[in-house]
Amino acid sequence: LSEEIVLKSKPGRRWQWTTGVSGFYQWLNTEGPVTFHEDGIQNLIEDNINSIFPSGNPKAPEMKVDIASNQIHVPGIFDTPTLNSAVYHQSTINDLLVEGLSLTVGIRLDYEKIKMNYNSSTNMPFNFLFKMGAMPIEVKDLKALSTFEGGLSTDYLQVLPKFSLQYSWNKMNNVYATISKGYRSGGYNIQMFSEIIQGSLRNSMIDAVANTEEFSKFAGMLENFKKDGVNIKDATLYKPEYSWNYEIGSHMTMFDGRLQADVAAFYMDTHDQQISRFAASGLGRITVNAGKSRSIGGELALKAQITDVFSINGNYGYTHATFTDYVVSDEVNYNGNYVPFVPEHTFTVGGQYIFRMKSGSWLDNIMLNANYKGAGRIYWTEQNNAYQNLYGTLNGRISLNKGNGQIGIWINNALNTEYQAFYFESMNRGFAQMGRPMQIGVDLRCRF
Repeated sequence: LSEEIVLKSKPGRRWQWTTGVSGFYQWLNTEGPVTFHEDGIQNLIEDNINSIFPSGNPKAPEMKVDIASNQIHVPGIFDTPTLNSAVYHQSTINDLLVEGLSLTVGIRLDYEKIKMNYNSSTNMPFNFLFKMGAMPIEVKDLKALSTFEGGLSTDYLQVLPKFSLQYSWNKMNNVYATISKGYRSGGYNIQMFSEIIQGSLRNSMIDAVANTEEFSKFAGMLENFKKDGVNIKDATLYKPEYSWNYEIGSHMTMFDGRLQADVAAFYMDTHDQQISRFAASGLGRITVNAGKSRSIGGELALKAQITDVFSINGNYGYTHATFTDYVVSDEVNYNGNYVPFVPEHTFTVGGQYIFRMKSGSWLDNIMLNANYKGAGRIYWTEQNNAYQNLYGTLNGRISLNKGNGQIGIWINNALNTEYQAFYFESMNRGFAQMGRPMQIGVDLRCRF
């Protein structure tokens, strides 16, 4: 549910201003059940718990947990509503000092409140074996119950300024410089609950064993194997990301409008950068804050109208995005590494030709479009150990136009280029989603 109210000055005045208020409220309910099957129970739960008990020492007792089920279901119900409100103002003073020079100053006060109500639990049957010397003790049909039910909330208040200076020597040509602060809201990683419950089951198992008649006398020793409690907020919350953005550029029109060019250079200083990755255990994809990063780059776009029926266009972008402060531990330091999912190069080269039909023909015109798009290199991980090299796809379209109707025949990735569209790592394995192969299609359009 959203609403925005905007007040604007009348056009044509030297002082142009915009003032507004906006707000939205979003309801989101997620059911995220997780089921562990035999491999997951063995590798993620049973082996993890048994690893805490001493092994290889003949003087120490042998202890082992055996999960008495080949399937464990962990239901999860999460409500994550979001409330946002903002008030903003922007003023532009035209013909400042000299004709054509304008100054824009804006500010936005943004308030956001996020909540999470969670309900996730499981009840796991298990057996426990204790052996010291030749005297084994085994207790069967124990239950480890883990339940997390409650609510969290947090809020953020951000002041987002903007400054822009532009000089236009006519309506079609200008140069500009802009400074602004950007902001991306935080949130909760609901997929972390599978991992949280896994750690909680460890303590529940030890409590269940310690409460039995056979092992009550070992309760003090078993207590040493328990794990510290989990702070749900610390384990699930990720902070907002914000950046300072600096840009200079120009828009130019030449040869009576037949050639248009846009050029820009930018610098972005990002703090608390949000990075998406899998949890260390492999149980779920999460968002984490990755310190600071820096992006430097530029963009160039050209469009040329060669004749009344033939035009070409092209654009190129370069981005050098690296971490500047991202130290995970004494052994893991990502400073200087490339930021994942940011293409270093992007480009498009395309053209359009229109065949105009004679008056009274069954078609008004036939339009041919073709373009070649490219991107890369794209790193997929913070370690920069997996990446997609620069690749390109050839695409085309033939449009048959008559009045308000159109029949389009199109082809995407005509050269059937193989490339990775996405990649992630989980449980020490890499998984890649390949890009779409050659596709051919027909669509019909009608404007009313």
